[in-house]
Amino acid sequence: MLEKLHAQCAAVKLKDFLYVADSAAMSKATLDSAKGADTYVLTRAPNQLKIVKVAMASADAPNAPCSEMVTFVSSKEGATYRWLATEAEHEGHSLRLIVVESSALDKKKETTLTRER
Repeated sequence: MLEKLHAQCAAVKLKDFLYVADSAAMSKATLDSAKGADTYVLTRAPNQLKIVKVAMASADAPNAPCSEMVTFVSSKEGATYRWLATEAEHEGHSLRLIVVESSALDKKKETTLTRER
């Protein structure tokens, strides 16, 4: 499919395109196809992947080089975010991983943990 998209983009003189996909795009076949089509893939990596576990552990480390907390809304109740960018190898491809932490998600996790206790 990526090769077909690449051909269609070339037909209208678009040199690059970004393929946004679900987590199934983390397969070797899809990553190989994206490289062959000279495109970028933007996807959520599955939590069970070792590279994701390593990236998340790095982001949780006490001295992790995460961004400052930022918000994108003016409301005081708005969520704040911070992120850590890192790189890893997966299926023979160099990938850029971004771990994002949300204060809203932290509150949801806290509620879930409290309910489970």
